[in-house]
This record gives sequence, structure tokens and C-alpha cells, in this order.
Amino acid sequence: MRILTILATAAMLLILAACEGEEVEEVSDRERLEAIGNSGLPGAQGINRALDASDAMDARAEAHDTIR
Repeated sequence: MRILTILATAAMLLILAACEGEEVEEVSDRERLEAIGNSGLPGAQGINRALDASDAMDARAEAHDTIR
């Protein structure tokens, strides 16, 4: 069992060392939340509902601003 732990740790260190130089594309908060909401995790659908509510509020505010 101890050997497996050592081998797993060594493998993770090798993977991390190999990935060190790669550039990672940054994502916006909205994209990250959408990915979590679509992930199927328990409770993640609440994130989708919150994003929908936020979109609806933004649309109402935009409509109100254009009336003036």
C-alpha cells in the first residue's frame, strides 16, 4: 500500500511538471458558472436558474433605460 502511494505521488508530480509551461485560456465568471450549472452536480441547476434570473433583470433594466 505504501508503494502505491509513493508511485501515485510520483506520477502526479511528473504530470504537474510536464504541464507547468502550458498557457491556460482564461474563462469569464459567466462561462465558469455555466459550465458548473451544466455539469450535473447536485444543486448545479440552481446556478442556471440564478443566471436566468440575472439575465431577466438585466433585460428589464436595459428596457427601462431605453424608455427615457
